[in-house]
Amino acid sequence: MFKHPGYLALIFVVLGAILYFTVDIVPSDISGKNEQIKETPKESVNNQDDIAKLSPEQKAELDKLNEEMKSADSKQTIELLKKISGFWYKNGNFIQAGNAASKVADQENSAESWGIAGTSFLAGLSTEALEPDKKFCRDEAIRCLDKAIQLDSINPQHQMNKALCFVKLPDENPMQGIMMLLDLNRKFPEYIPVQITLSQLAIQTGQWDKAYDRLVKILKSQPDQPEANCLMIEVIEQSNRSENTKPYERFCNK
Repeated sequence: MFKHPGYLALIFVVLGAILYFTVDIVPSDISGKNEQIKETPKESVNNQDDIAKLSPEQKAELDKLNEEMKSADSKQTIELLKKISGFWYKNGNFIQAGNAASKVADQENSAESWGIAGTSFLAGLSTEALEPDKKFCRDEAIRCLDKAIQLDSINPQHQMNKALCFVKLPDENPMQGIMMLLDLNRKFPEYIPVQITLSQLAIQTGQWDKAYDRLVKILKSQPDQPEANCLMIEVIEQSNRSENTKPYERFCNK
């Protein structure tokens, strides 16, 4: 089942990244079991310490992209940076993925490109990285997502992803991320990813009735919503409700 707040949101992000980077990006484990990132945050696109960890096949793939960069024009450079970002993403190095994606965003300066950069860094908060690396990822994610929000203030996805930065790695105020999500839910009551995330948080804190009520609301408007159906099964089973789970199993893609 879904163990981390905002898992659904990250699924949407990954699907967008697959198209955006024009390479097959399939995170090895977005739930948090990727290889640790080094302790010192890295800001270059191709950090030598990270390159040294690559297999010969991976290094050959990256070398090819870097070689193409040498003769690329500005448009080709952007496309190659997207591929480099995708390369690091699929290999679980979200700092380097985010660094390359932010270089793309510097050139394109679109809400989409800044959103991709921000969520590339955000994925680094779901790993077993060391604390300095997570803080670096969170701060960079917030910086990029703020730019995306400035360019597209009516898109709730960027605002939700910013809230998830504080949910996954709280700052001085541990409730900041939760309050941001609740405020976003009031502004966009029909935005399903926020409702799913709040349902997950209610489950994690044992607020079964609250989770149940949120899921009922979601399923009333979207009866075949897979994540909501899966979560409803979990709520019913974990809270020992007498309700039959069969109707929800039909749409739950575990």
